[in-house]
Amino acid sequence: EAIEVEKPIAPNRFSSVIGDLCDPLMNELTRHAPITPPACRVAPPRNNSAQRPQQSTPIYFAGVANLTTLQQACLLNQFDVLLMFRVEERKTRSGIDVKSVKFSVYDVWTNRQLLREHSINYLKRERDSASPLYKDPIRDIVRAFGTLLDDEFSPRPIPAGLRPEHAERRSKDLAQQRHPNPLALLAEIKLYRDADLITAQQMLSAVEQLMDSGQAIALLAGTPAERIDAIDRWIPRPQLTVARQGARGSDKPDRDP
Repeated sequence: EAIEVEKPIAPNRFSSVIGDLCDPLMNELTRHAPITPPACRVAPPRNNSAQRPQQSTPIYFAGVANLTTLQQACLLNQFDVLLMFRVEERKTRSGIDVKSVKFSVYDVWTNRQLLREHSINYLKRERDSASPLYKDPIRDIVRAFGTLLDDEFSPRPIPAGLRPEHAERRSKDLAQQRHPNPLALLAEIKLYRDADLITAQQMLSAVEQLMDSGQAIALLAGTPAERIDAIDRWIPRPQLTVARQGARGSDKPDRDP
């Protein structure tokens, strides 16, 4: 079935579209992970191994569509997490502009809502700010988002009780898994090796089951460029618009960025 995502909003316009909520959320995200400059990309990075940072968390503007369409596009491009903004703009009878934004977060692979929808009405926020009991709703949204990042996406120390035999058994289990993109499996196996919980031979044996032997050796013992080349096919390169045919019925884009 055709998937259509309208052209993404340019990074220099995103903040104006989302409003005051945008920058605090992006700052919170930056605080938790190193971001590939520029922090927000519209086009995918060039396929240049020498210039690609070895550790980065790029952010892509997925585009404008409804939730179902964006989730399909994110799956197609092997994205992990979708930050969804629903923007509504209208005028009151007296001609006052009213902007409302609803923000939620989804796990792309499991379709699970990681952060329930939080909403903010900027006109109400402005009017309420005069009250001595005023609590800025943006602070509550950013706090909830930061808690999510801490709980779901921040690395934790290896448990003190983890023994080499546990790590070896876990590495073997990981090596038996079949996934279209094994980068997460490879990273976990490497974590055990870095902690000296498995031997180099045990690591090689596990990695060779996830990729061919030559690539495994290049990944573990090659130059930085050779290591990147070994996993290059699994590095996502977004191509969000895969068809120009509009979706029908309930799949019609509702202009959520």
